[in-house]
Amino acid sequence: MKNLFLIACSLILLSACSKKEDVPPGQTFRNKNGLYVNFSNEKWYVTKDGTFATVNLKLAGTTNGDRITMRTSGDGLLLDNNLALKSGKFTTDGGIWFTHAAPDTGTLHGSTEITVYRGSDTLVVHLVSDDLSY
Repeated sequence: MKNLFLIACSLILLSACSKKEDVPPGQTFRNKNGLYVNFSNEKWYVTKDGTFATVNLKLAGTTNGDRITMRTSGDGLLLDNNLALKSGKFTTDGGIWFTHAAPDTGTLHGSTEITVYRGSDTLVVHLVSDDLSY
């Protein structure tokens, strides 16, 4: 009788449990519909070649979206570039913005927009760098 009671209690507890979506630690953004993006690595840096300076972003993370894009502005033309998404994970390392008239030394700032899509649902995250000296 005691064993039957323990088995019944175990079944009740197991059936009452729900699976929580696992989001790795890091900077996580969510919308009201449960769409999320988690950034496990966000590193801004500047590369310089002569008078050309490029603000770059190395970014990695996870999402439960179907597609993820990163906005770049280059010479003023806005582009939303698709990031490769494999099993909910993404990684990228590339230029966000550049100028052809950078002084020899100085400080730049970068910003971008990350958009996550799942069906017709979207989540937009604005990322901004700190001062980037070169």
